[in-house]
Amino acid sequence: MSERTYAIYTYEVKPRGNTKLKFAGSDDLKFDMDDTPEEKAHLIINYVMTHGLTVLGKKRKQNVPLIVKNLHGHGDVFAFVLCNERDRTYYEGKQKESIVTHPGCYIVVDNRRGVCQIAVEKDDAFDMESNQAVKYLSRSFNDRLHDYGFEMVIKHKYSAQSFTKQIKERLFVRRDVVTRIVWDFPNTKRVVGIDATEEQRQWLTSIVNTAVTAKALSGKLTLVGSKQNPLEADSEYNQQIGLMIMLSAQNGYNITYHFADSEKMSFNHSSHAFMTIKEELIRDFMQGVTVHDDGVVCEESVEPTFELIWRLDDIRREIVTYDHEDIIRVDEC
Repeated sequence: MSERTYAIYTYEVKPRGNTKLKFAGSDDLKFDMDDTPEEKAHLIINYVMTHGLTVLGKKRKQNVPLIVKNLHGHGDVFAFVLCNERDRTYYEGKQKESIVTHPGCYIVVDNRRGVCQIAVEKDDAFDMESNQAVKYLSRSFNDRLHDYGFEMVIKHKYSAQSFTKQIKERLFVRRDVVTRIVWDFPNTKRVVGIDATEEQRQWLTSIVNTAVTAKALSGKLTLVGSKQNPLEADSEYNQQIGLMIMLSAQNGYNITYHFADSEKMSFNHSSHAFMTIKEELIRDFMQGVTVHDDGVVCEESVEPTFELIWRLDDIRREIVTYDHEDIIRVDEC
């Protein structure tokens, strides 16, 4: 089986500034009176994915419609091929000719509640620049979300393991100390699309109550120590710091460590999350080939699932990498 590398992103949906949210829906998209903003944003994204995704790219500074091929969705997960438009030159004898080609890359949008994850294949179609494909996709979603008073922000996910490894190297190899930690967080009541367990959401909400009361879109938590009185910043022994790092890795939030004797470090210095997905899993998903929990392939079953969804769940766990339960056990000792 061939494995392809994917850049992993998260997305959040939030109100557009002071724009009053317009939840009337349309002839095809109906909302219930008791639908929450999170539920409405979820429905809008699913509607866009199931009723024809239109993506505009750029070619010589001009907008060009990009071809979307093989768009298939099961539940709240969607996979498709996004094709770029490229000119290719070739020679017919001595005559230079040009043709338009449409190379493509796989994209997976996981719109399950509490997930909000996008995987973009790194491919020559976009010169190995997954950010370019994401920029086009973001514009497409926002063109539709703006009609309802929302906007989407797509951000890289980060590797918690890479970040914590660098922090430990500063603390235990260089013998430096942490004097300040700054964590940027969202208002959980006003931002839709947070990849977290219910327990993590409750903890985050308890942190952001001031932002909620002020109706702010986001806030900043600053922990201050000194060289003489450094912060306990090792996530292995500080459960709260561990939760900050997990939420930041999964959702693209920024957390910055300031050191006494070396430069500050944030997730911007950490590796973006890149994971592999077997091409066969994408193809099986598009063809509707499902499996039972015992791994037996089946065309029809009572409770089928897809290997691609298993892989997407694995990716979320791999990005966090360290075990939250281990951190709790250390604190309980």
